[in-house]
Amino acid sequence: MSVLMRSSPTPGRDERYVQGLKISVEFHTVGSVYRRLQRVDLTWPLCVDQFVSVLSLYDPEGHWPKLKLLVDQLPSGSFVQAIREGIVGELLENFAKLENARKRDDAPAMRWIAWNLAWDVAMISALMNRAYFTSWSRTPDEILRLPSLLPAVKSLVEKFRNGDLRSAKGLHRCCEAAVRGVVQHVATLGVHVQVEPSLAGPPREQIGGGGPGSKR
Repeated sequence: MSVLMRSSPTPGRDERYVQGLKISVEFHTVGSVYRRLQRVDLTWPLCVDQFVSVLSLYDPEGHWPKLKLLVDQLPSGSFVQAIREGIVGELLENFAKLENARKRDDAPAMRWIAWNLAWDVAMISALMNRAYFTSWSRTPDEILRLPSLLPAVKSLVEKFRNGDLRSAKGLHRCCEAAVRGVVQHVATLGVHVQVEPSLAGPPREQIGGGGPGSKR
């Protein structure tokens, strides 16, 4: 449950168990929620749903529908900037770590880093679609229902969703294909980032086959 307040010296969360059920009440100031929803970044797809998919119990000032309208009317430039920052600040950094782990033949590290990279790809894909997820745990299923999802990203998500992680080298190839696909696709949206030639060009032989829109 979320509570919106005009102001509060101590916004936060109250959690307790009542007759075997966990009850959580989060207190937010109106201004802080408006500012958070306007700040589009890599975590935005997991922050939105709790404020726009609500059953209002008491809202005399009509803030809940205003929040949904705010999200729907966010400028495309906010998403483009968030996509660029997510690629440069997180995705490419994790791919560089994955490459380092591959070069030292560290399979456990490759799997761990690949998980973080897959998460980056999932959030960037959501931003491409102006989409948000209902919860952290439902993300693996909901990302596959995005209106526009790159095939290489779908393959990577399905690898983790199905627990197909035995081949670290195969996982690396899947990650590389997903990163390449994202970088090349966002270039068509006007998001240009400098990457190594292997990511900017066509897929390497061993990989083989395989504008931000609106919410679901």
